[in-house]
Amino acid sequence: MLLRLKANEVTIGYGRKFFKDEISINEAVRLTTRRILAVLAKSKNKAVVGEFMMIRKQLEENISDMEKVAELFDIEPFDIYLLGGSACILGGFIDRATRDFDFIDLNYSSKLGKAFTQLRDFDMLEYQSTLVSPKYKESATKLSKLDYLSVYLLSVEDIIVRKIIRLGEKDLQDIDQLMRSANKKLINQIIDEVLSRNDLFD
Repeated sequence: MLLRLKANEVTIGYGRKFFKDEISINEAVRLTTRRILAVLAKSKNKAVVGEFMMIRKQLEENISDMEKVAELFDIEPFDIYLLGGSACILGGFIDRATRDFDFIDLNYSSKLGKAFTQLRDFDMLEYQSTLVSPKYKESATKLSKLDYLSVYLLSVEDIIVRKIIRLGEKDLQDIDQLMRSANKKLINQIIDEVLSRNDLFD
């Protein structure tokens, strides 16, 4: 119990004592409530971080399984560029729970299907219908834990621009979180690059 009353003392939280002539019962209750809320917030944050780490580990395991299958079946090493939720989690950009992989179709051979299925939930996006800069490969970051395949994460700025132009239901919340680590000047530059593309499907 966080609030204890004695004959001439009020104890708040974990042993913090006040004499009754130093603090009113109402004030003691207010301080106790604040401590309760702080403890609950801390517990919630721990739960969110725990879930985030679990999902990130699962995504990394799926990618590792994809690499193992590619080697097992002698599939020629290939590049893959991730965007969307999986890229945000693997890059540490946001903590929203998602387990699906979105990546750009680089005219992959059908032989790669055995490897891609290891990602479980995935969506292969045609470049001509994906709102990214034609220079997206230049700013992408390579995952360092792989030896056989080359898996890249689109930059946080490229991801933001795609969300700004698309502006889906969850995009506004994601954009707010992503902007904390983004280069705003670069965002404007990427928007211009996307809008200048003449190969996008209508």
